[in-house]
Amino acid sequence: MKGLLTHLLAVLGGISLILLWPKTGDKTALHTEHVDRNDSIKARIVQASSITKLLDQTQSNQIQPVLRSSHSEPISREQLEGWLNSKNNNPHSYGEARVIAGLILDDHDLIRQGIDTDPENPHLLFIGATLPEFSKEERLVMSTRLVAADPQNALSGFILAGHLLEAGQPEEAIQTLRKSNQSKKVYDFRTQTQLSTEDAYIAAGLAPNTAKSRSTLDLTIGYLSDLKTLAKSLKGMEGSMSLEDASELRELTALMGQRLSEESKSGTMIDRLIGIAIEEITLSGIPEQEPSPYNGMNIRQAKESIAADRKEIKDLIDDFDDMQNQLLNDPELMSRYIDRLRLRGELSATKWLREETKR
Repeated sequence: MKGLLTHLLAVLGGISLILLWPKTGDKTALHTEHVDRNDSIKARIVQASSITKLLDQTQSNQIQPVLRSSHSEPISREQLEGWLNSKNNNPHSYGEARVIAGLILDDHDLIRQGIDTDPENPHLLFIGATLPEFSKEERLVMSTRLVAADPQNALSGFILAGHLLEAGQPEEAIQTLRKSNQSKKVYDFRTQTQLSTEDAYIAAGLAPNTAKSRSTLDLTIGYLSDLKTLAKSLKGMEGSMSLEDASELRELTALMGQRLSEESKSGTMIDRLIGIAIEEITLSGIPEQEPSPYNGMNIRQAKESIAADRKEIKDLIDDFDDMQNQLLNDPELMSRYIDRLRLRGELSATKWLREETKR
């Protein structure tokens, strides 16, 4: 059993640990080059499958219902048909249901139909703006509509800025980033997607605990690689700007990274690490005694502060070895952990789990 649990730790922490360590020869940069959108999706799927296998091999009847479903037994369209039909008298509910069903079934046309059913729904537009299977042109259109529907969400603007820069519109991208950093919140709709997916899984016949866990662990993360690419592209533009404009761009980019890391309430460790990576990209190549975009800090002090944030996450992942056995053998604890993960984000939830398992 210990060997299996160690394997689980490797799955849970593997992608984060890849992000945690600096590149060879560069003590400040995060190694994120090989962690793209598809890697994030695969890691979540492997994570859910691994927990399922572990629980299936456990002798305790008490935890058999948790995460019982296997990814080798996907949900079928027929299982979701009744749930979809029950929603078709309300455009908002039906649009949501069609998009969620499209995500579960990997049916991109159904996702498009759902967005068309409720065309000003920011949750659905967010999914369309960040879905890697949609074309660049589609995602630009969706992200433009998303900002109009959700103007106070900075993350919506960050995503649009990335698509604008990719489309060869750098001035519009910078202006969008400038406006976005004045927005009040950073919201990724992740919890809303999870809850809707959980409802769909229960309607399809999964046990509630299974539906809850699977809807959390299966969720894809479609925008993180785009934002890191945006930060690198903005960094590359500094050399062609005046000192004043380059300084402002660094401040905008650093603030984007900081907000991604600290303000996304339902965010994962990966969100926080990508935010840290963006901050480090912003500070790279600047003499250490120069002022940083952070008030009262020079570049060296800012790098040290960011390194401390990274170490906190690494230490928490290291501590998970002592938590996982209790988590796997206590379905109530697993359920409470997922509740907190959804409400507060993975970092806060795992800190809570560390304190809970010490008792």
